[in-house]
Amino acid sequence: MGRRISILTLFLMLTLHAFSYGQNALKVRSVNGGSYSWLLDQSINCITQDNSGYIWISTYGGILRYDGSEFLLMTHNPKDPSSLSDNTIREIISDTRRGGIWACTGNGIDYFDPDTGNFEHGRLQEHDGSVNTIKGRINDFLILSDKIICCGSSRLYVSKSSDDPLLFRKINIGFIPLSICEYDDNHFLAANHDGVYMVRHSDMK
Repeated sequence: MGRRISILTLFLMLTLHAFSYGQNALKVRSVNGGSYSWLLDQSINCITQDNSGYIWISTYGGILRYDGSEFLLMTHNPKDPSSLSDNTIREIISDTRRGGIWACTGNGIDYFDPDTGNFEHGRLQEHDGSVNTIKGRINDFLILSDKIICCGSSRLYVSKSSDDPLLFRKINIGFIPLSICEYDDNHFLAANHDGVYMVRHSDMK
């Protein structure tokens, strides 16, 4: 896609689509085939833009991608292992280095590879060396210069290698945060119901 789309343009397009196809409805095309009216009463959790200029919208009913003229709906398909892990998308993050999109879902962490058009799923390496797909709700996600951190409902994960960012290990910082954000090169901020804490990268064990 050769041009970038502003968030204002996206808002206007959403409004025009709603008026064109009926109140609270949006005309979308599904990756599973066909076009239909998608209800706008779905909660929109996050909006981001990737390196190619596509607008990505996370909802509780999947992910919408807007190319300037058409909305494409991406959802979980139990028959397709390369689809989203879950339709509940709490957050999406554009990975400017890799060019794809990370999605915090209700059942794991996903990465959309723009080269293949597929979703890849985060994997957890256990202490015994076994590797399993990460399951459970992912609340937040942070891309650092040398690692990726994501927090789930019951544990915190960090990528084991920049060569394989989808392979994670569990880490312990003394509590499970609900939200994380970068502070500086050596620290990140982690928040839960009790407050906000500064965590050193070296504290992740």
